[in-house]
Amino acid sequence: MSSASLPPNKRPRIIARACLLCRTRKTRCDGQQPQCTACVNLNKQCEYKFQNPRERPTFSRIHGLESRLSTLENFVVILHLAEPEERERLLNAAVDAHGVVTVPLDLPSRHQHRPPDRDQNHSPVEPVSTEDELSISHFISRVGAGTEVLRNFGPSSALHVPPKRSSGPTESRKQPGPHDRQCDALFANAALQRQLEHKLSEKNLIEGVPTNIALHLLNCHWSRQHHTLLLTYRPAIMRDLRQAGPHASPFLVNAIFACSSKFSGLLEVRDDPANPASAGCRFFTRCDKLLAQEGLLMQSTISTVAGLLLLGSTYNARGETSKGWLYCGYALRMVYDLGLHLDPTETTDAPEEIEIRRRVFWGAFIYDKLQGLYLGRPVAINVRDSRVSHELFDTYEEMDLFLSPASMGVAINSPMPIRSVSTFQQLCLLSKIMTTIINAFYVIGAMVSDAQSSLQSVEAALEQWKDNLPAELEFSPWASRQANKQPPNVMILHSLYYTLLILLHRPFISDGHMRAAGFPSRSWERCSEASQCISHIARCFRDAFTLSSAPYLLGYTIYVACTIHVRNVVSQREDASFLHESVCCLDELCTANPGIAKPVSIIRRMMKDNAIETNKGVNQPQIADLTTPSLESLDLDAIISMFPTSDFQSTGNDASGTHYPDLSYDPLFGFMDEHSASMITSRVWDVLIVGSGNAGFSAALSATDSGARNVLLIDKCPQSWVGGNSYFTAGAYRITHDGLPDILPLVNNVSEIQAANIELAPYTGADFSADMRKVCAGRSDPRLSEALIGDSNGAIKWLASKGVRFQLSFNRQAYEVGGKIKFWGGLCVKTEDGGKGLINDELAAARRQDVQFSWSTALHHVERQPSTDLLQATVTVDGSTKAIITRALIFAAGGFEANPKMRSEFLGPGWDMAMVRGTPYNTGDCLEFAIRDLDAKPVGNWSGCHATCWDANANPDIGDREASNEYTKSGYPLGLMLNTNGDRFVDEGVDMRNYTYAKFGRAILGQPEHVAFQVWDARTTSWLREEEYREERVERISADSLDKLANKCVARGLHNKDQFLDTIHTYNKAVYAHRKEHPNSKWDPAIKDGLSTQSSSMKLPLAKSNWALPLDKGPFLAVKVTCGVTFTFGGLQVDASTAQLLSSTTGKPLPGLYCVGEMMGGLFYDNYPGGSGLTSGTVFGRRAGEAAAKAASVASRL
Repeated sequence: MSSASLPPNKRPRIIARACLLCRTRKTRCDGQQPQCTACVNLNKQCEYKFQNPRERPTFSRIHGLESRLSTLENFVVILHLAEPEERERLLNAAVDAHGVVTVPLDLPSRHQHRPPDRDQNHSPVEPVSTEDELSISHFISRVGAGTEVLRNFGPSSALHVPPKRSSGPTESRKQPGPHDRQCDALFANAALQRQLEHKLSEKNLIEGVPTNIALHLLNCHWSRQHHTLLLTYRPAIMRDLRQAGPHASPFLVNAIFACSSKFSGLLEVRDDPANPASAGCRFFTRCDKLLAQEGLLMQSTISTVAGLLLLGSTYNARGETSKGWLYCGYALRMVYDLGLHLDPTETTDAPEEIEIRRRVFWGAFIYDKLQGLYLGRPVAINVRDSRVSHELFDTYEEMDLFLSPASMGVAINSPMPIRSVSTFQQLCLLSKIMTTIINAFYVIGAMVSDAQSSLQSVEAALEQWKDNLPAELEFSPWASRQANKQPPNVMILHSLYYTLLILLHRPFISDGHMRAAGFPSRSWERCSEASQCISHIARCFRDAFTLSSAPYLLGYTIYVACTIHVRNVVSQREDASFLHESVCCLDELCTANPGIAKPVSIIRRMMKDNAIETNKGVNQPQIADLTTPSLESLDLDAIISMFPTSDFQSTGNDASGTHYPDLSYDPLFGFMDEHSASMITSRVWDVLIVGSGNAGFSAALSATDSGARNVLLIDKCPQSWVGGNSYFTAGAYRITHDGLPDILPLVNNVSEIQAANIELAPYTGADFSADMRKVCAGRSDPRLSEALIGDSNGAIKWLASKGVRFQLSFNRQAYEVGGKIKFWGGLCVKTEDGGKGLINDELAAARRQDVQFSWSTALHHVERQPSTDLLQATVTVDGSTKAIITRALIFAAGGFEANPKMRSEFLGPGWDMAMVRGTPYNTGDCLEFAIRDLDAKPVGNWSGCHATCWDANANPDIGDREASNEYTKSGYPLGLMLNTNGDRFVDEGVDMRNYTYAKFGRAILGQPEHVAFQVWDARTTSWLREEEYREERVERISADSLDKLANKCVARGLHNKDQFLDTIHTYNKAVYAHRKEHPNSKWDPAIKDGLSTQSSSMKLPLAKSNWALPLDKGPFLAVKVTCGVTFTFGGLQVDASTAQLLSSTTGKPLPGLYCVGEMMGGLFYDNYPGGSGLTSGTVFGRRAGEAAAKAASVASRL
């Protein structure tokens, strides 16, 4: 029978792509069928080998056979020792009707036997769990006679000085639990020290850092890293900060500052305000200097141990695994040197000293095990080598209420206890079992028979741990939709438990290194159930807290679950929603934990290899209910065959472009630490996109949709600054639509009851076109405008299909008037969570579609390769210059708004003083060299830009990624704007805000000192947007009278108080005069209501044309604003249908070159209709991606 006659699922796969002749001659084969090019040229018969090659005796196969032999030998010995009835039962269980031998799992414990040629007195398996605390007195040594300094020199050491005993021989004793008096003393001290922490604010500096910044960083530490491991003892550290004590050493304090800086949004903690990756660099540098100058690695102290462990964990999270591994190694050596692995109750009665030593030891013990899992390396501290109780005296933090950090973006309706002490103690117990799993199953030299005999006992220990959990730590979200809420540390504890279940059973079902007959079905059932539990926990974590600040540990547990989900999906025994939801969670975690990007790529490669769609399922509302595949329905052979075999050979390049022949690949630990910097030069890319904003992502998604296989997106910003200026927007999209019925299917925040009260008129193409003509003074390129308007509706529906979440913009574009919610200004749709949500959703979609990324990669030059249609892009990455070869290139790198020199040159004098409200990386580099080197044609309004009212107290050179768009101050239509001379300078009500906010920033920049005051009274302050004007975000200048308000404004830069008051009084007179002539007019902020300052009896030189209410009812509010520049209008000319660049010389398209987003010129002049910028990025990004993919396809065939 030929292979062609076999059913598709039974046909042998092609092992090699080369034909037999090319393989024999060892030449490259192009794989063409029925005959390759080489065979045609040589006039030879071309044959492909369709059967699997003869299996070679790999080490893994030899090891497997040896393990099988050992298991059978052990079984024979058991049969020999068994009673006749039991022997008969075991034989019947071992041999089935077909004569297949399967060693039973339920062998009696009294029959466990080790072959006689092995060491009877040694086992590599750790005790699973024990609370027996043996006497440690023999291992305690005093440094010298008469001193109280204790060190760890055991009895074999020449440095051992035995401690003096009071009387009698040495006894083995069990350490007592914490005494009530000791607990009470530490608890009371913790409460007292917490009350005294405020005294630190009296200091000018803390370790050379301004006190306000230092306290902010300390608060970040206590609310973030601290509750996971309790490594740092807060009462002692905060007390010694005040008193210059030993527990707050300069090294430990700087380590805390360094590690908590990444959680801070303060620009003051960055060495380079424009570079978030520089956060904490000065503290890392200080730590390095202290280590060297103070010789801290030469002398062990507890504070040094804690500092090294904090730094090690942070380096690991940042992807610097070697440095993290080494720092952790130093700390673990010091643990032994200080004798922290020996319970301190033998040597001291001081409760605080006992507490600190126990916390530091167990923090080190746990981190040692977690790092062993992350990196697939042996542990340094084994259970048998330590005798330390995990009981803690101080439980003050146990009932601290969990309050979500601001960066989580969520509010906890009912604060819950953090349960940090009990969670930490349970993690201590779980880490003991973790040690056993690593040593028995995941180290070189682990014996198959040992692992098999340990499987049941370790699983029993895990189940016992779970059964013994205190009721307040229970968490089973799959059991009920109303599962009890828990803080993050409790959720992660449960996720780790289920991960250990997978790691326990996985060796028996995956690549065969410990696989034995009789194990796979049961082990697979346990892995499947555990992986689904992890996915449920991850979803609950995301829904409750978001994943923006979740730890790396959660990402690792989700990754382990995904390796099981992939196999279940392929075997059609599990709904794909588990896998897709989990991969989405990993995508979200990548922002806070860049090290997870590599594991995500591994999962996607597994999905791709098994023909699982990677862009499916993102809109599913929830993952499926918890199910466990039935054993009867499992095709175990099919499942197991999906795991890489031990003689795995790469047939191509991995994601980094590195070839790994003959290398055993472990889907849990393989390649997770591999550096991918060389990826960008490893291939010819179909499409290269420059810029990671909305336009760039739209182009990338469209290119992959259109058939481009290799798409690379680069940006000169680090990954933490992904999103360009799109990230700082409100996420508003201006689109044509047919009214509410057309919009409702796109949005996720409208109930049926709400829909009945919404007034949303259709916004037609004619409406959009009229707005473009009005706002841009009729200057917009008609072809670009027509494309923008015509594709606007389809563009966001396409984005929605990619998983971008849309909502009706109630808070920004609607007012409730007369019981109805009225939308105004032709703008109604935004993305969920604004620009942040847009970029997060687009980034996740791009990852699902296998777009590759290279961050901190600056493009400097583009040229055509001689005699080819390929483009060579010269970039700087990792400090070196590299060449990227691509068939098509799409510019999406933004304008020049962050370049003060170019602003001054093109926008005019004074524009170097404007504040940058977004990314600091849009500096116009690509615009300059595209015009200079590529003959691209400049076009559009180079002296124009989008500039809005911006908080005068914001950072002038860089946007705040946490606050994002909230520094915008767009409430001026509800009040007045006055400059520092006390004069109005714009008609605040000339049009709806959507048509004026992008140009009023320019008006403010033209005022004295480039600032102004927005002013309201009690009539309208409640209508201001909370996100823009709340006290936490802006300095609110308030007073109960206008005179007092003016005085406060004088203290903030107002020069002419009298003119300020006179302007407002004159305005009020004009408002009342208009109201007298129009008594029936009603104020309506959702329309241009005609309430004005202009009447027959009185007209102001500068009118307020609409929404003119008197400003005379206290209390009053003022806010100081300035000009914030968003993006520039000048750019490069493109073909409207493809966004292809046009030549300045010939006016014809430049082959392979495209331009979108802010870099595209000719669309906006002087102003723009609000929300049309993002729409433009998506419309033309989509066109450019499609055209570039088609051009790349043609080029690849030439």
